[in-house]
Amino acid sequence: MAEERIGTLLGGRYRLESILGSGGTSTVFRAQYTFTHRPIALKLLKPEHARDRGLVPRFLKEARTASTIVHPHVVR
Repeated sequence: MAEERIGTLLGGRYRLESILGSGGTSTVFRAQYTFTHRPIALKLLKPEHARDRGLVPRFLKEARTASTIVHPHVVR
């Protein structure tokens, strides 16, 4: 369950703080990037979708596209 992941440190870099939203395939967390102490939004695939060969490439493409957006009103 997504709530159980709150407080988890992912990859030694991202500490999950709270849930911002959830959909059919993923959950978006408010997280902290531990190196800079900056807040970020971190979208994680739900475990049951992590092996979906069609969904994973779309998810990665979305992440790459979203990472190019730089605006004061858009969280990284």
